[in-house]
Amino acid sequence: MKQIIGSPARKEQFYKREDIRDDILNSIENGENILISAPRRVGKTSILLDLIDNPDPNVFAVYINTEAIEDPEDFFKLMLKNVLNTDRIEGFGKFGKVTRDFLTKWGNIIGGINIGGVGIEIKEGEKVSYFNQLLEFLSDIKLEGKRIVILVDEFPITIEHINRKYGENGVRLFLDQNRAIRQNPDFQEKVKFIYCGSIGLFTVIKRLKATDRINDVREIKIAALRKNDAIDFINNLLLEKTGMTADTKLMSYILHKIEWWIPFYFQLLVKELSDLINYDEEGWVNATVDKAFENVVKNGNIYFEHAKARLDKIENINEAAFKKEVLFKLSQNDVMKENELLNLAEKHLVRNEFDNYIDELIFEGYIIDELKPNGDKQYKFYSPILKRWWR
Repeated sequence: MKQIIGSPARKEQFYKREDIRDDILNSIENGENILISAPRRVGKTSILLDLIDNPDPNVFAVYINTEAIEDPEDFFKLMLKNVLNTDRIEGFGKFGKVTRDFLTKWGNIIGGINIGGVGIEIKEGEKVSYFNQLLEFLSDIKLEGKRIVILVDEFPITIEHINRKYGENGVRLFLDQNRAIRQNPDFQEKVKFIYCGSIGLFTVIKRLKATDRINDVREIKIAALRKNDAIDFINNLLLEKTGMTADTKLMSYILHKIEWWIPFYFQLLVKELSDLINYDEEGWVNATVDKAFENVVKNGNIYFEHAKARLDKIENINEAAFKKEVLFKLSQNDVMKENELLNLAEKHLVRNEFDNYIDELIFEGYIIDELKPNGDKQYKFYSPILKRWWR
């Protein structure tokens, strides 16, 4: 396993999460559509791409990133083009000749459309409906017992773009189209969808009062690494970077220091540890970890500036002000009680949206909520590194 920061980890760079992969494949086998749910930086995209890099013989996984899509037809067009991509079909290598020939024929049809209608009869001025083309394709395709699984990344952002362009009615129609494909009994054994994104799908849909459009999708939550996996992950990185591993005592200190055990923050710390390998004659000690931690915070603009930039893009002034003050206050305190944040919501005139805005901060990897023994709720930063940098 090689260290990689920022881009999705793939193949030998990816630390396998076999329990999550098994859960996904079992859900697909059971005929379920899936929402992958986790805060930013947990590795959702890497988990999706592993289904392509290490394909199950009965799952033809197709990845599409729809972050730039703002038109429903462009969404379905992108889906068709990627399903019919010759290189991906050959890379999968599990289809027989009849299915490959069928996919090639449809690839020529869609390719013909893209260059002005060559390969399919289109009347002058007629607009192609890629949604209808997708329905026709799924009606005709025979997959020899295999399933096409569409991995849709940044789907919530797509919904927000469509909402801005076409309004709530346009979004509801788009969600209805997606649901119609998922619910069509003729397609149940042919295609499944896995949605994920860097903002919460349920929170976006809830704002639009359209949760009934996705109530058929099963949510799989991706947690932080378990302790044994976290230790294995850290030592693999250290061994690759320095040829050394951490002893039990030092490892316990690293885990305590990081708190939120996701690959991204371990990668940042190991990068700084490897730069300090020649600075401590005793080898790595707790003070070395402290120094590496401070260097991660010091160099944080490279890794975290986007987290503040996202808040600057919020169009609702009151929402942006509320979220910024919540994060500033939490950067100054170990925890804050729910009633303290409710007071901030009152101050910024967003009390009615409090639950939605807090859910968004949680899903996007800023904060976490905790229940105290007496049932009260409190909040803190997910990561002590991000908290220190935020100051």
